[in-house]
Amino acid sequence: MCDFSKSLKEELMHLADKAREHSYAPYSNYHVGACLIADNGKLYSGANIENGSYGASICAERVAIFKAIYDGAKVIEAIAIKADTPRAFPCGICRQVMSEFAGYNKNTENTENTENIENTQNTPNIQNTLNITKSKSSKKVTKDTKVEKVKNDIIDNIKIFVEGENGEIEEYDLEALFPHAFELKKMES
Repeated sequence: MCDFSKSLKEELMHLADKAREHSYAPYSNYHVGACLIADNGKLYSGANIENGSYGASICAERVAIFKAIYDGAKVIEAIAIKADTPRAFPCGICRQVMSEFAGYNKNTENTENTENIENTQNTPNIQNTLNITKSKSSKKVTKDTKVEKVKNDIIDNIKIFVEGENGEIEEYDLEALFPHAFELKKMES
């Protein structure tokens, strides 16, 4: 996880503000920009893009996240969001997407008895991380023992920065904004 200094937060917020210039919002006239820092140290920005069919629109946060994941990032460390109004928090869909890429494999235990093997689909998410951890001794997937640890450790990893009422940068974590993200549940056989 990065050290989120004041200057880094300000840079992320500045780049989020610049990203708003690329917003396409002819229906709402509400322009949003986002800039994130990923585990690879790179910055990715995005802007909201609307469509006459509302469901085909996409938020700035998801544009930035999808660019990062496509570029090979695995974890979103922090995201700044800047809009036409202060305190522009991510929508529920964006929060769910953030939970998918908020440190999914940083907190899984890696002991002498386990090894991580690559997922051939290269799809970073909690389910794949759990499915690819095998026990060396039994060659049996140890998903059940890891679900609770991963669920408890990952969701608060991502930091979210928004502009406050007085122009100051406010900091939140994903759990504060989205305490009930969809959780993995064991299927009954």
